[in-house]
Amino acid sequence: MRKLVNIVVLFLSVSVANAQYKTVTLRGGFGYLSDTHTAEVLANSAGTILVSFFTNHDFRIKTSGAYSMDALVSLKDKRHQVGLSVASEQLNITEYNNDKSTNFNHDVFSVMPEYHYNYLIKPKSNFYSGAAMGVKLVKYSGETDNINTTVFAYHFTLLGFTYGNTVACFGELGFGSKGLLRAGVAVSF
Repeated sequence: MRKLVNIVVLFLSVSVANAQYKTVTLRGGFGYLSDTHTAEVLANSAGTILVSFFTNHDFRIKTSGAYSMDALVSLKDKRHQVGLSVASEQLNITEYNNDKSTNFNHDVFSVMPEYHYNYLIKPKSNFYSGAAMGVKLVKYSGETDNINTTVFAYHFTLLGFTYGNTVACFGELGFGSKGLLRAGVAVSF
């Protein structure tokens, strides 16, 4: 964990040192269908299909959605942005076996350095793609198990857009810790 903190501090220091060139952008967003949510749906669906031949088995997944915050710094060439992204999601999984139900909670917190490339920059809008990779802190708790683990985190933005000047809205299509579809508000200064 100490290595992670040192890497994040070093990354932020380098990013802030380059901030003299352009702008700092802070983004807050909400995403749906993250990689964790998708994995739980697929795993539980496969289990339900196999077990349902022998018992009455079903499941329900409730998600908080993937909340995320990004801090991006434009470099000398405005097309390039670097920064840090954090994302959080909570899943509540209920499995039904015959007349018995079991609850599990899956809490995920991701910290990822991020890079964006802006393809098209206009006065009020731009289009971009990006990648973020880092660590995911996972807490999985059920009726008998409590597991804390750290795994690889990622998010790939296939296509994103912003519209606005100092305060802008944004939308993204991607895959990873921040969700398949993501939207929010960005503030640049």
